[in-house]
Amino acid sequence: ELYELLEKPFDHAGLPEDLEEKRQAIILHLWNNQLYQVSKEFVTNAVSLKPGNTDKAECTCLLCLYKRFDFAAIIEKLDNPEIPEKAENIARLAFIQYVMGKHLDAVKSLKALEAKGEISQQMKYLVKSNLKRLAWLLDYYDEQTQDVKELAAPLLSIDLLQEHDLLENTYNKEVLEWLHESKFYNEIMYEVRQCTTEIRDLYNSKSSGNHEATRELLEWFEGLSDFIHQNGIMLNLGGFQEPLASTFIEGICASIKCNSHLSGRFVGLSNRFVEVVLLNIHPEIIYKYANRYKIKKIPAVEALTGFHKKWRLLFLQFPTIQAYHLANDSNKMFSERYERILYTTMAVFSLVETTDAELNEFCSFVIQLFKEQKMFHEYKAVSAILFLIDKNKKNLSTETIKGFTELWLTSPGMRSPRLLNLIADIVDEREEKIDLTEDQFKQATDYFFSISETNNTNDGWDSICELFRVLSSEEQKKVITEYALNKLQSNFNAGDYYEAIMYGVIQPTDELNTLYLQFVEDIVSMKPREQFWWNDEFFHDRRVDQFFNYYFKFKISIPDHLRKLLKEFDPYYDWLLDMEDFDYKNFNPKWLQNYFSYYFKQEYRNSKRLKEFLQPYIKDNFDDADAQRVFMFTYGYED
Repeated sequence: ELYELLEKPFDHAGLPEDLEEKRQAIILHLWNNQLYQVSKEFVTNAVSLKPGNTDKAECTCLLCLYKRFDFAAIIEKLDNPEIPEKAENIARLAFIQYVMGKHLDAVKSLKALEAKGEISQQMKYLVKSNLKRLAWLLDYYDEQTQDVKELAAPLLSIDLLQEHDLLENTYNKEVLEWLHESKFYNEIMYEVRQCTTEIRDLYNSKSSGNHEATRELLEWFEGLSDFIHQNGIMLNLGGFQEPLASTFIEGICASIKCNSHLSGRFVGLSNRFVEVVLLNIHPEIIYKYANRYKIKKIPAVEALTGFHKKWRLLFLQFPTIQAYHLANDSNKMFSERYERILYTTMAVFSLVETTDAELNEFCSFVIQLFKEQKMFHEYKAVSAILFLIDKNKKNLSTETIKGFTELWLTSPGMRSPRLLNLIADIVDEREEKIDLTEDQFKQATDYFFSISETNNTNDGWDSICELFRVLSSEEQKKVITEYALNKLQSNFNAGDYYEAIMYGVIQPTDELNTLYLQFVEDIVSMKPREQFWWNDEFFHDRRVDQFFNYYFKFKISIPDHLRKLLKEFDPYYDWLLDMEDFDYKNFNPKWLQNYFSYYFKQEYRNSKRLKEFLQPYIKDNFDDADAQRVFMFTYGYED
């Protein structure tokens, strides 16, 4: 009867509501204990089990609150918790205390669970394993008071092998071994690797047809996540399975980009999939594989109501969460977990197909949170914001762009040249400018002028140049121009000069141009050196490449003695000096890819001899993808 009940589709009709609820509870219990199929004697086909949408019921148990990211409710419940009657509920209380960084309370709960005589041997082993994990965390995260030291010392000495041997009997031998040797993780790691390898092969071969690897990949990883959370196993959530998580996300990204005619590929996001990702995945993994597989947006297979509720709670409850953090300053573990979940949420939202209104509303929450936050360092936040902006730059409103610019101005930790560069690129592409008040402008220039004078990096100077190109006020731009000229005249730096001149912060002057030519002459006078850091077939120096970009833009005069040195420096530079009279028998097509800027492209386009060489060359060399690409972008497209 049980087999026949489980055999029915999950959303079948006809069962009374109470019976359907029991049926779903059975499926969830089996699934949470890594039992994904049931079979029956004399029946060939096993029934695959998968729980339905658990977002429907608004359960208020601690675990469900955690999965919904209702941290305010959890904080309130944990303020003065009562030890539950049921053993599994005590285990979950300890687990939530652990994820909230309340390690001392988690130890007390596990001690209470340990004192119950009627728990199973495998649960006793999990209690010991979790206590040992908590001992390490007490030693690392918590303030080392005498009470903490006295509590942690005996827990650190727990011998899990000895505990395994004491608890083992004929009936539980396999289960205890499975827990003790972490087979519940290692076996799934193997399966996930196998699935991802198959999916990667399908991606590379552009195969069509049908394949089950993506479905299996999802089931293995989702099942492990459920098993860990439901059984309260205290591993380093959001990081314990980083190699596994990385392999899983690569498999999903490769599946998304498989041949569209491949049946079984990953077709879209569900609330359940998003929940598993938010609970377990570091954002850096998403950045890595979304960029590697060139994923812009991922459709949804259902309305992502659960996800939208989660991210709203994350932002709306932030004042409560921050107050909790500031009141428990030693509790670093929870703030790290919240930060990881926040950035993963931002990464997922970056890839979700949304309306422009939803996108800009989400960004307004992001901007407001980082204006108010005092919980964590912003360097990781910059990466999250860069990913969010980059994946949605065409749909961000002018108001949102202005908001991110003000965030960059007012939050010292956000003052990344990469962030301002991305904002400036968007503003340039839209042919817009940004208005800054005099106070905002003074705040920015005071900071970046100071950084430029005292810091050995180029961050201050880079930001000054980026700021210049987005400003609407000519008066404000004039202040930056005067500063740049004075600095270069008093202490010339060729890299700073090149950047300022190419961004239009200053215009060439005879004095500065002479200093720049002398800098280039000093470089080429040293002659080519062995290039340890790249394996190109010709010698080139990035600083000399930049000089040619400057030369092509401003059409400056190069003295004869410097021309001679450049010709001798490498045939590549001989060709750049005179593309029309160069002997193309000595031409290397790899030169075309070295520095493909707008001004280089204009020179390529204006050279008749280069085009005469390339037309027959690309017809005869279909395998030279670089030359094919350069020809197409130089002659086949308008700028």
